[in-house]
Amino acid sequence: MNIQIANTGSSQASRPPIGRGPVVCGVWLRVAFIGASAFAVGLMQLFGGEVTLLPALALTVVSGLLTAFSVRRARGALDDATSTLAVSAGSPARALAI
Repeated sequence: MNIQIANTGSSQASRPPIGRGPVVCGVWLRVAFIGASAFAVGLMQLFGGEVTLLPALALTVVSGLLTAFSVRRARGALDDATSTLAVSAGSPARALAI
């Protein structure tokens, strides 16, 4: 019987150091998803007519701002991660293209 182990060439030493940028980007994208969900709920409340106008409008505006802010922060974290990767690799041509 021939047993093969998957990913034998992949080790921690062979991977480039990426830092915490992708993790920070993922956290901000999760916050953006929560904001986008709240924005959708606010729009449904605005057009549904079941609640008063001011709370629904406040929810829509605040969650829209939260979504825009967190997407911007996620993009910045990802840009920082790719520039760090390019510097550690020694060449800007090896940076990840987004």
